[in-house]
Amino acid sequence: MRRLGSLTAAAVAVAGRRTKGDYGFNVFHNSNPQHGGSYARHERRMREDEVEDFLKSVKGWRPFFGTASEGPAGGAEADRAPAPSTLRMGEEAIVRCFTFATYEEAYLFMGRLWAFCYGSDKYPHVTWDDRAITVALYSPSFRGLSKREARVAAFLNDQYNMFRKSRQQQERVLEGVARKARVEEVLGPEAVAAALATRQEQRHAPLPEVTHGVTHWDTLIKKE
Repeated sequence: MRRLGSLTAAAVAVAGRRTKGDYGFNVFHNSNPQHGGSYARHERRMREDEVEDFLKSVKGWRPFFGTASEGPAGGAEADRAPAPSTLRMGEEAIVRCFTFATYEEAYLFMGRLWAFCYGSDKYPHVTWDDRAITVALYSPSFRGLSKREARVAAFLNDQYNMFRKSRQQQERVLEGVARKARVEEVLGPEAVAAALATRQEQRHAPLPEVTHGVTHWDTLIKKE
């Protein structure tokens, strides 16, 4: 009986190994990361033509080698952040430096970057230096660029363009305020103050129906 039980257990173990998928719990859940599946199950390395089309559609990214040693202007070599290890970077690695007007914009950009990386399970090499954020993308598993790196690059470009557009809108608003201020130079501050006071009184004045009473339709017709 003991020998039969051990043979049965061995058969179950062999059957379990046969039905176990390469990336997950078994053949029914081999694509589910919650059961041990890989997040890169359906990913692959992009071909050279795909990389060329990707770099044409996503502007601003350049090859990593030859530009990683370039740092922000006006800083000492000792103060600059260390470059990523070449062991984790290949020939197809790409990099881009995002520069912001204020530190608050860079802070918000970093928050959105790590939130997207957490959702896509892809954490690129990031160097944050005050208002400049440098991101390097490469997949050591595929030894090149995969669709995940492409999605991260496209997301960062979209977010950066949104920051630029919002900055341009703020500049337009400030220009509009400055143009309105020129009216005081032409008419004088006293005339502008009197016009604003009259507009404020008209805005808070009671309705004509309250002061003069309700006007009926027949009254209006007779006046015409």
